[in-house]
Amino acid sequence: MPPLPLREFRGILGKDMADKLWITLMRFHREVVMPDVERIVGERISESVGTLRNEMLTNFDGVYKRFDRLESEFAEMNAAMGRVEERVAALEEKLE
Repeated sequence: MPPLPLREFRGILGKDMADKLWITLMRFHREVVMPDVERIVGERISESVGTLRNEMLTNFDGVYKRFDRLESEFAEMNAAMGRVEERVAALEEKLE
């Protein structure tokens, strides 16, 4: 990150002192404040993303359970339909 331009301090300090103060404040910001801000924001984002991830995985698990149940029901329906077709074929043979 490029350093910010030096600002003229409007007060009782001279330009040299204002420049040193500015440089010191920017160093403090870069070395102390920004790492704390990044850590705090990172933790919050990690919590939010983790919660969202868990919720999404739970929903996908529910969808997969439904697919398994539907697949089982489909197999049962096919077997039942096969038995119905066999009975209809047997009845047709008896009627002929």
